Amino acid sequence: MNKEERERKLYEQIERELAAEPTGYDILVETKKKNIMELAELVHNNPGITRKEITKKLRISLRTASRYLSVIRKVIKTYKPVSDVQKQQMDERVSKLRILVKKSPSMAISEISEKLDVSTHTVYKYLKILEKERK
Repeated sequence: MNKEERERKLYEQIERELAAEPTGYDILVETKKKNIMELAELVHNNPGITRKEITKKLRISLRTASRYLSVIRKVIKTYKPVSDVQKQQMDERVSKLRILVKKSPSMAISEISEKLDVSTHTVYKYLKILEKERK
């Protein structure tokens, strides 16, 4: 693209901005808002859904799912009690973790994360639960 074409595109962009027509950035922001709302609804309707399941259902990357979930958490800003389904899933995963740790005490956190289909942060959280149980 030569200098004249770049200037022409720049002026077209400025004209769209002044005419209040949606620009590429506006469309991107609206798409992100739509995706976050869709994710919020998905999580609300499926309390124990994993990030991997989210990526498949919404066709977004794992990193994008994590960023969007972070946005949702910031918006909520209130403590939400754990549902029975979430509690049951957590208990099942902690039990699986207990078995994994007994079989292979030196297993890497990343490997445990993959086997349980949870984030490494969640593995650390579950390890703390196991640690409290031993005391």
